[in-house]
Amino acid sequence: MTTPAEAFLDLSMSVLRDLVAGQSPRDLAERVCLRVEQMCPGKIASIMWAEGGGEKLYVFAAPSVPQGLIEALNGLTPGAQAGSCGHAAHGGEPALVCDIDTDARWDDLRPIAQQWQLRSCWSYPVFHNDHLLGTFALSAMTSATPTEEDILLLEFAATLVGALLHHANQAVERQRLTDQKNRLIDFHHMLAKVSQKIASAENEQELFQPLCDLAVRYAHLKLVMLARPDDTLKFRFLAASGATGFIDDLFVSADPNLPEGLGTMGRTWREGCDHFNTSFEKTEFLRPWQARAQQFGLKSTATLPVLRGGKIFAVLAVYHAEPDVFDGPLQDVLRELALSISRGLDRLDARKLQNALFNNALVGVFLVKDRVVKSCNPQAAHMFGYTLDEMAGMPVRDFFVSDIEYARLDKVFSKMTKSHAVQRQSVACVRRDGRVVTCDVSGRLFTDNEGIHSVWTVLDATEREAQAQRLHRIAGFRELLAELNQFSANPATMQHVTDHDLYKFVCGALSKNNALKLAWIGSPQQNGSDFNVLATSGEVNWHSECLSIQGEQPLSSSQLGKEHPAQRCWRENQTLFLSYERPSTDDSGGGPVARSIVSLPIRIGGALSTVLTVCGHSEDVLDQDAISFFENLVLSIERGLQNIRQRNQIMRLQGLYRALMQQADVVLRAQTVPDMLVGTCEKLVHETPFNAIYLRKPNADGVMDVLASTGSGAEELPGVISVVAESARDQLIVRAWLTQKTAIENDLLGNVRLDGYHSFLRAHRWHSALVTPVRRGGEMWAVMGFVSEEHDVFDPQTVELCERVAELLGRGLDELDNKQRLVTLQSEEAYRARHDRLTDLPNRFALEHYLPQALARARNDGRVLVLGMMDLDDFKPVNDQFGHETGDRLLRELAGRLRSRLRAQDFLVRLGGDEFVVVIGDIDPDHVITHLQLALSRLHEAVEEGFQVAPDRLATVGLSGGFALYPQDGKDGDTLLRKADATMYRSKTRKSTRDQWWQLFVQEEGV
Repeated sequence: MTTPAEAFLDLSMSVLRDLVAGQSPRDLAERVCLRVEQMCPGKIASIMWAEGGGEKLYVFAAPSVPQGLIEALNGLTPGAQAGSCGHAAHGGEPALVCDIDTDARWDDLRPIAQQWQLRSCWSYPVFHNDHLLGTFALSAMTSATPTEEDILLLEFAATLVGALLHHANQAVERQRLTDQKNRLIDFHHMLAKVSQKIASAENEQELFQPLCDLAVRYAHLKLVMLARPDDTLKFRFLAASGATGFIDDLFVSADPNLPEGLGTMGRTWREGCDHFNTSFEKTEFLRPWQARAQQFGLKSTATLPVLRGGKIFAVLAVYHAEPDVFDGPLQDVLRELALSISRGLDRLDARKLQNALFNNALVGVFLVKDRVVKSCNPQAAHMFGYTLDEMAGMPVRDFFVSDIEYARLDKVFSKMTKSHAVQRQSVACVRRDGRVVTCDVSGRLFTDNEGIHSVWTVLDATEREAQAQRLHRIAGFRELLAELNQFSANPATMQHVTDHDLYKFVCGALSKNNALKLAWIGSPQQNGSDFNVLATSGEVNWHSECLSIQGEQPLSSSQLGKEHPAQRCWRENQTLFLSYERPSTDDSGGGPVARSIVSLPIRIGGALSTVLTVCGHSEDVLDQDAISFFENLVLSIERGLQNIRQRNQIMRLQGLYRALMQQADVVLRAQTVPDMLVGTCEKLVHETPFNAIYLRKPNADGVMDVLASTGSGAEELPGVISVVAESARDQLIVRAWLTQKTAIENDLLGNVRLDGYHSFLRAHRWHSALVTPVRRGGEMWAVMGFVSEEHDVFDPQTVELCERVAELLGRGLDELDNKQRLVTLQSEEAYRARHDRLTDLPNRFALEHYLPQALARARNDGRVLVLGMMDLDDFKPVNDQFGHETGDRLLRELAGRLRSRLRAQDFLVRLGGDEFVVVIGDIDPDHVITHLQLALSRLHEAVEEGFQVAPDRLATVGLSGGFALYPQDGKDGDTLLRKADATMYRSKTRKSTRDQWWQLFVQEEGV
């Protein structure tokens, strides 16, 4: 008996063999369905095809499925709840639904299942190279769970169905490519026909409608139309062909505020771009025309802009009966079609323009035969001053200024017989009134039934020739101006350029221009009558009224004449032009020669600085172009001068910033006020515009003493400068001190109030100065002076930096003061921490620091050190009887007495109350007792004399002391203190029986 697997293998071999033999995949798919149904009684087999990429499923084969169910399932969209096949296609996994009534995967199709009494459905997805081809399913009218054999059969069937669907897809693709190729051929055929029509069309009506007809006929388009919006933005149809019923009463607008203006025609009109394959069904903004498009079978559309003169003129709209038909190649053809229409419109416009130009030409047109004018246009008659009737029959020779010029044209006639077309420029012709005109002529031969003729066009080039000369002169001016601008803008060139260098460059550049004969720059001297010539170039003797200069020497008023334009230009501070005539200097006896002078003010920062004077011929210097050039030239000179000043200012500021940073270093490093002041002055004269710096401060008499100074003349300022003298109020130093504000003088020699100092100022090159306050602790303390050998150094930026220098110096002084106060406070605090406030003797804290050092010295030197504890006897009665204030006074006096009886190297400490410690060092080990007796005897003298406790009362106190020796009694301070303390108390308890007030430590039992 044949197994299911063997049976299905036989089926597969049979199906594949017939497929190769060319049988239809769809017929073979139905055979597979019927055979599977035989193998699975009670089941209905179906195959669905994911045609077009898998967005929809269509029934490919289902021989046992009712037609109504097939229609219901066709176009199924895959999804998680779209039945077994929709679910399998959506997820790519088998969907084995055993009970459709309860399974959520059939939620979307359950009404269909119930209508056709479907209860179970097992579906397998079909793939080829991970690409979904469709599904294979077995359905039943009863609930059923697939067995392993069922699942195996489903898998086998899905594999076989995959081969059939893949073959069907390939067939569809081959057909699609064939259709695409045929369409492309049709479109190119249409494009060729359109191009022929465009070439022959004489007007728009002969162009638009035939184009639409040709597109429908040869490209098999459903509808083609050309439309253009009117003033209300409603599209009017210029031509249409095909399903023209679509446009009957059709409302399409270019207004984006209307729904009818949002379609592709409106968008193409507004955006000027193409729109292809727009579907009426899928596109929301085409909804207003959806029903109408469906009625006329329009499924895909394309709209393209048609241009005229480079601007959009109309919209070309084409429609096809198939969806998504306008692929890339067809889009290119449609674009070429729209471009061809645009070119056709431009050709029509060009033809109209040619006719208009010919009828209204601004050039003369002659028809000549046998060197005689047969006819001409009105412009030709007007050009030569004749009427049209007079021109007819005139010999060509009558239009030429001389036989030589006519001979040149005769050569042209000879060339024309060979080349049929000739041109000649700048031909000298003559008008009826004798005026010479320069013409450009061109001629061409042609032959008609009357023989050989020539057509000539004649252009009046007189103005052009004059313009060419003018442009040549302007080009020279511009070249000169560009050269100056390049010179002024080049940082490398301008790095070391002075005003004088710039003036020389300008004059030299001007003299190179053939139109200009002489250029010079100057400014009046202080007497106002003579001019200082700062730079000159050119033919200095060319203009006697202008100059008689040998080198750059001042021009006297006699040389300049009564009032030279340069003087008047300076006086009125405005540009001055002067024209005049001089007799001719050649031997031809010609008439006078016109000459001219232009004088222009040059300003720096708005202030008049110098005057530029240029001499030349009137027609070269005084025309409007030359005047504009000279004005721009002055602007360029002023920019160059400004650049020089900006460069100098930048260099000054850079030097000042460096000096400021160096001063900051001086301020930070200075330990004393003199160091800070001198260091600041010295730093500020290096790489800065200052040649002298000084600091002055008034003394008790009001005289400004020099605190620090450096540079030329800083310490040699003549005379006594007093802040209280009325005569000194105009001096910068005094002004700055009294006003406590910065005082500036940018022209010291120009200040008449400083006449008495002019010789000093010249000797030391003091031309400008600034004096600014220096504050210390918030109060006026001194003034700081900055002196420069340059004029106008102290601009706002420089003033600000100088004030910052003085401010930084003041802060540095404040910092030094703060440091000194801090050192003093720290010293005082350290002193208080180590001294007893009552007696000013060292305290216990000082003893703890001193004693280890003293012991170390004794150990290193091999000497003996004595440490003693001392306590006053009978001190309490003094406190009780006279009060603690008196007791404190006694302790202070006692401390003084004890301190005065010790050596400088000995150390006296008050521990508190009436207890004292004394450290006596540097004792010879061989004479300890002798030395100690002498020292303690001196100490006891401090209490041997009474203490004044009241005006008429003296109080006496005694001393008890205990002493320990280093190194005999101990090696450290604590041991010595403890033993000395114990010894003192033993001495104090034996006060009435002891032989002396002090005792040395003696080791006793219990101590």
